[in-house]
Amino acid sequence: MSRMALSYSRYRRYTECAWAFRTEYLDKVPKGPVDILEMGILDHEAIEAYVTHCLTTKQDFAPQDVEAVWTAFVRTRNGGVPAALAAPTLALLRRFATSHHFPLDQVWRPEAELAVTYDGQPCDWFAPDVFLRAKLDLPLVNGWDATIIDWKCGWAVLP
Repeated sequence: MSRMALSYSRYRRYTECAWAFRTEYLDKVPKGPVDILEMGILDHEAIEAYVTHCLTTKQDFAPQDVEAVWTAFVRTRNGGVPAALAAPTLALLRRFATSHHFPLDQVWRPEAELAVTYDGQPCDWFAPDVFLRAKLDLPLVNGWDATIIDWKCGWAVLP
């Protein structure tokens, strides 16, 4: 039997409810009509599209561009946007855009993927010997200092 790669999502699911972890990752029981994980992935992808837009257009705050970013995101997203998730994701993106700004000169790569083997060596995300995977929502680098912002916490809402 091969080892399962760890991730924050899997670890959190296990610590919150071992039974949910088992049914989702080991038994692979089908999910209901709105999958929370799918919703989280969609939210992260939409925010990534917005942050990338801000970086490309050199704007640290661009709520006026949300509708255009959303339209482009929906048009280009592989697999489309599930109808049941479109409205809540757009609402979240609007709230996000009106309450966040970015130090453009410090943003490394939104949603950067890191994967390592058991002995700490970098590897491909899907490598057979991957031990730990992590997606960094917003890594900021300022000289030798780095901060990793997680979308679920760490931001103050702007007035």
